[in-house]
Amino acid sequence: MMHKLEVDSTMLSFGMRNILSNVYLKCETGKITGLLGRNGQGKTCLMNIICGSLEPDSKSVRFDDKTLVKAFKRPDVLIYLPQFNFIPKGFTLKGVFKDYQIDFSYFENIFPEFRLKYSSPLKILSGGQRRLVEVYIIIRSITQFVLLDEPFSHIMPLHIDKIKEILIEEKKAK
Repeated sequence: MMHKLEVDSTMLSFGMRNILSNVYLKCETGKITGLLGRNGQGKTCLMNIICGSLEPDSKSVRFDDKTLVKAFKRPDVLIYLPQFNFIPKGFTLKGVFKDYQIDFSYFENIFPEFRLKYSSPLKILSGGQRRLVEVYIIIRSITQFVLLDEPFSHIMPLHIDKIKEILIEEKKAK
């Protein structure tokens, strides 16, 4: 079944500075939509507005033609990967994969360097490895829509290629 996310009439300003002005965005499951722009142009703000964690001057956010005010409370509909690390360093890979109900064995087949780190806390991972785990967890989550903010930052090119393959595979259901 195809699902649709639509955002329109979105306006955001901070003081006298307009960040977003009458933004329209449409995303559908089965497709990958990119949001491009220079630094400081409002991409992250738009994603936070869609999630419901930032209140704009005006907005209309609809999932399958139904308004959903605080999408961050509905992980079955939408999950957001922020541009900064969000999983606490003290959590173990085992715990994270269990919490998100994701099979670790598939992950370790794709990224074999994690085989011996299953019971380890995230704090022993490099910044790129930690980001890779977070990107993977979000992409594989059971949800209709995934918003990724700077998903490839700090990740080595070899892993970026693998993530792109996973995105193409997952887009069929998201």
